[in-house]
Amino acid sequence: ALNEVGKTKRALAVLKKAHKRHPYDRELLLALMTINRDRGKVDSAIKYAKKLVALSPDDPSVQQLLTQLESQRER
Repeated sequence: ALNEVGKTKRALAVLKKAHKRHPYDRELLLALMTINRDRGKVDSAIKYAKKLVALSPDDPSVQQLLTQLESQRER
């Protein structure tokens, strides 16, 4: 909600704090990855995407997200 009303920095701070308490929460990782990607912080987005892949190595959609992010970094 914070991100949607333009308070992206605050949203990231809240999500990072929650992630420290719940490091295996897929929704938190997905939100952190998405917001960082949308802000152009591809390296940070990749970091969270890799954590998602580690949690769900058999999920092709997660692997596809990581692949897309890595291709953005190469541009």
